[in-house]
Amino acid sequence: MVRVLIIYSAINILYLLSGNTLIAGEREIDSLKLELHNPQNGNVVQTLNELAWEYMYENLDSAHVYALQAIELSNQNQGKLQDYGDARMRLGSVYILQNDPKEAIPKFKEAAAVRTQLLD
Repeated sequence: MVRVLIIYSAINILYLLSGNTLIAGEREIDSLKLELHNPQNGNVVQTLNELAWEYMYENLDSAHVYALQAIELSNQNQGKLQDYGDARMRLGSVYILQNDPKEAIPKFKEAAAVRTQLLD
């Protein structure tokens, strides 16, 4: 399962690096930032996860920060179980892009455990 997640992440990362959607990505980031500060936002963890993913297009440091914030909130049970797994997947992807597989693999394993639990 971990290999499947790593392959899936690698494919997504290659797509991100293709640069075909940079302009759309900037608009999406702006929209997500507005949503993040919307008091009626019912799932801040999901919004943080989406910001982390979108920032992988432009700024790995920002992607890292948003992924860590999503993990912190998900650890406080402020999100759904899927968001908990997604946060770990996003952070693992950031670590892969930063050429840090030692940090990435445990995050992918945590994400895989959540996905397995969701399937049960």
